[in-house]
Amino acid sequence: MLDVRFTVNGIFKTPVGGGLLKWDTLFTPYTPKTGKANPAGTFEARAFVPLPIILGLHKSYILRTNTWQLNGKVTEGGAPVPNLTVRIARGTSLKRLTQQSSTKTDANGNWKTAGHLSPKRTTYFQISGSVPERDYPAGCAQPATQVAPAGCVSAKLSAWSSKSAPTVIKVVPQPHKKKK
Repeated sequence: MLDVRFTVNGIFKTPVGGGLLKWDTLFTPYTPKTGKANPAGTFEARAFVPLPIILGLHKSYILRTNTWQLNGKVTEGGAPVPNLTVRIARGTSLKRLTQQSSTKTDANGNWKTAGHLSPKRTTYFQISGSVPERDYPAGCAQPATQVAPAGCVSAKLSAWSSKSAPTVIKVVPQPHKKKK
């Protein structure tokens, strides 16, 4: 076997604390053509799960100009997520949210976007983002155990995908003032 990927659901609890949560694995290969374990070849591989994933979403609206603004910060395990595509969905009800636009986070994980409501009525917004599995070379910096003479050979940051809670901009029509 050269590579294995498996998924488990419903047996682990989300930890109370955050940060980069580490999963260590040890692998002992067999000596070719002998069927015997090769303890000297034992190596370590690590996976890091960044928790919590936070997709910050703040809103503002200026009725006079019909201008909305959304902004926020995206973090994983307390660290900013730079250059992330933040997808913006909007609609006139929670059931009618569709992706309308996107923007990118800056080096500090911050993002912002703005526009005008069309039609000019109550509108719901929700953001989402995702990142693929990534190499994490710093994750092998310190050996976790002496039982892996071949050392740490791989460290990865886990993939994730997340959506924010929806938010709403309520547009309340202003009564027209009667001219004197």
